[in-house]
Order: sequence, then C-alpha cells, then structure tokens
Amino acid sequence: MTNTQLPTEAQRFILVCSACHELAAMKPPREWTPAWGSPPPHSHWDGEPLCAVMTRTGYRSAEPMLVET
Repeated sequence: MTNTQLPTEAQRFILVCSACHELAAMKPPREWTPAWGSPPPHSHWDGEPLCAVMTRTGYRSAEPMLVET
C-alpha cells in the first residue's frame, strides 16, 4: 500500500484481547485441556488462550474486540 492509497476496512481494525489488549487471532489456542470444555475460537497472536476473566459461571476466556488503528 502506498501513501496515496486509503486503507480498506480490514486494514483499519485489529483484533485484541479485551482483558490485556494484546493482539488476538481468529484461531483456537494451540493447547487446550478438554476438561475446560470446547476450545474458544480465538487466541492470543502467539497461540496462547485469551486471558481468563471471571463470569457468573466461573472463569472463561476473554472475548476479543475490534480496535480501530
């Protein structure tokens, strides 16, 4: 992309962990224990699960969020 080109919608946003704000990926974590239930669809960029957050039903992986760049 040159300086004269406008960014596309996909280039204007990044996916981040809502707990720590590090980059997130649209893929399950590299490692997941079946005792934790089915793997979440998102992970940190390095393949680790998103941060654990407390919910009414116990700890769960944080939800990712889109952030405008």
